[in-house]
Amino acid sequence: MKFYIPSMGPENADVVYAGIRAFLANEWGYRLTPRRVQKLSYTTKGQRQDIAVGRQMGTDHETVFAIFETPSLYLICTPKQGVAGRPPVKVKRKDVTEIVDFDAAEAEQPA
Repeated sequence: MKFYIPSMGPENADVVYAGIRAFLANEWGYRLTPRRVQKLSYTTKGQRQDIAVGRQMGTDHETVFAIFETPSLYLICTPKQGVAGRPPVKVKRKDVTEIVDFDAAEAEQPA
């Protein structure tokens, strides 16, 4: 799937993505890999969770804007978590059962 950010036109997606990356790195101190994750499946409390960019998640039913990878975690960003306000939703790498990246050409773009 081609890289996108929900509610953003293709001309703005990279700019918004770079802004979220900078916020996570500068404000929260995360070391992010260049990988662009589109979907993530993980297990928490014995239950499988499937998260994808563009889908809603959690009790607030917020739309997932981006998923970032760090050396030890995956960070799920929604409008209220990771994009502004609260920290992103954190998923430990050991809990992840499946990862789907955006198209490889898109994932290899510089951070």
